[in-house]
Amino acid sequence: MPDGYILQKTRKNARAMLVWALIFMALYIWYMCSAFIYLPNAVSSGHSLNYEKLASSSSILTIEPEQEPFNYSEYYVTIPDYLMLEEVYVDGYKYRFKIQIENVEEVGIAYKLNSESILEYIPYDPESGVPSDAVQKLVMFTVNGTNYVGLLAAAQDFEPSDTLEHAVLVQLPLYAGHDLGLTEYAGSEVSSYAIDMRMLEVGDESTDFIFIIFFSIVFPLFFAYCIVCMITPKFHPNYLRISKFDDVAKVCHEIDEELKSEDTYSEGRTTYTKHYIIEHTWYTTKVKKNHLLRH
Repeated sequence: MPDGYILQKTRKNARAMLVWALIFMALYIWYMCSAFIYLPNAVSSGHSLNYEKLASSSSILTIEPEQEPFNYSEYYVTIPDYLMLEEVYVDGYKYRFKIQIENVEEVGIAYKLNSESILEYIPYDPESGVPSDAVQKLVMFTVNGTNYVGLLAAAQDFEPSDTLEHAVLVQLPLYAGHDLGLTEYAGSEVSSYAIDMRMLEVGDESTDFIFIIFFSIVFPLFFAYCIVCMITPKFHPNYLRISKFDDVAKVCHEIDEELKSEDTYSEGRTTYTKHYIIEHTWYTTKVKKNHLLRH
């Protein structure tokens, strides 16, 4: 590419673009550090669970006997729209797991939603099935010799020796531990984590997953393009626009010659030569045919 006015301007434009590319890449890296956790969980049906590590991160709770159901209205207990990432068990970048269960038992507790979307307690006979108006139920899972309360949608059923997929471990909800005290499980020991199979979103995993894919394509490509423009200016938009209406080398040579003419003048960021109009910005140098002046 011959040296000249357009090349000098293009190099300045490319440097300005590269500054933004570096800023975008810094933001991209910062974002990926915080959001990357959603990627391995979105593309997996569940990771293997390290039971020893889980046991060291949890404790065993004793279910206290209770006489009345939990006061759901006072604490506004409902089915959340999503789970907070800080509330779930995380092992590295994994929070959705495949869990091999040894046993599962219905505990006879289900819940429906009232007009304010607050949970209401529904006791039921496991042999008769879950009530038709129930939206959620509790079960007791046995995993690696430890009892875990299971939070399930009303229609979900599992058999002993099944493998749970997409399972999320959440801190045992206060209402679930309380309501178990109304059953024969009062006095029994359970993990401080419950197994949540309701397929609720964790944090912003769906939107962040989309953003991760989008940013991983756009920002690195933009950065690479800016580097290419620095090394090979002919790929910069300045030259691509010129190539649409004439030979690039010819136009650049004519501009260099016409800029020396006394007839050339500038208004703001626009320069007028005999045959061309050149518009200057931080990021582009646009060359257009000058059809307004007599040739």
